[in-house]
Amino acid sequence: MESLESQLGKELANLDVSESDQKYIRYYLDLIKQKDTPTSEHSMRLAILGPKVARCLGPTMDQRAMLFTGGLHDIGKIEIEDDVLKKTKGFSAEDMEKMVAHPIISYLILEKVDLCSAEMALRHHHNQEDGYPSTEVINRLSKLTNGEKAKIEYHSLIFSRLDVYDAATNRKNDKYDGKVLTPEEVRPILIEQNPEVANEVNTLYDAGVLGSKKIIVPGIEIMVPGKKDQGVSIATTINEKA
Repeated sequence: MESLESQLGKELANLDVSESDQKYIRYYLDLIKQKDTPTSEHSMRLAILGPKVARCLGPTMDQRAMLFTGGLHDIGKIEIEDDVLKKTKGFSAEDMEKMVAHPIISYLILEKVDLCSAEMALRHHHNQEDGYPSTEVINRLSKLTNGEKAKIEYHSLIFSRLDVYDAATNRKNDKYDGKVLTPEEVRPILIEQNPEVANEVNTLYDAGVLGSKKIIVPGIEIMVPGKKDQGVSIATTINEKA
């Protein structure tokens, strides 16, 4: 099975990310790993998935920003106490105050290297059902011009769907009765939360970018695409998905 580190390296090379920026993203990914392994793995998966999604949705999407946002959107969690960070339920009001701050901290770190990614990280929970930080806070921090705002908000919506997708299909969560969901179970959730990007979500599933499940058989690997009416095809890499 190809490691997440190896897959990330390929995406960084494919996008011709500078050596200094590669060091930057790997430095902060290592900090996340030291803090919390599940968050680190989630970040790595999104850094790998983000550019693939951007390529699927077309040339108006910024692959580099999707990679940086995926890798570092949760960097603000390094400032959250372990007992709060590892919770999946039973959050107190004080706990939530700490959790709400993490997109803001992520923004302040990311803006030093990529403002587009920073603005997306600031908004990624705002577009989810928990809806933080508030519009007022975002407007106070944001450095976007009116001309840039529409592009960033669209990218943020797409990224928020990936964030929910990866968390739901890889982690047990009380939002879903303590279960890890299948990709097909997540599909209607993604659309219901943000119906304005329903077409994009369906495109990603139909293309197999989201929703593919790989089955390991001794000596061979078979990929069952996310689209239910598609046939079985042979995949060339091993990356089993729960």
